[in-house]
Amino acid sequence: MKTKLLEHIFEHTNEACISDLKDPRNLKPYISYIMKIDEQIYTIEDWKYVYMYLTGKHIDGNIEKIKQLLQEWVK
Repeated sequence: MKTKLLEHIFEHTNEACISDLKDPRNLKPYISYIMKIDEQIYTIEDWKYVYMYLTGKHIDGNIEKIKQLLQEWVK
């Protein structure tokens, strides 16, 4: 289920709602945690869903690329 990764990330934050993570300023404190999530646990589709949910943009690429773009997005 694509929302599992998003829920996993949210559970490791202090935000009141998942949607709060759509603001790069709110996500920034947690980006180092996100970068450490084992890429073998969640599928590429899970990562693409998280990227689309957080940024509003669709992406093609591997998990490494998605993580890189998330880091750039919160800067």
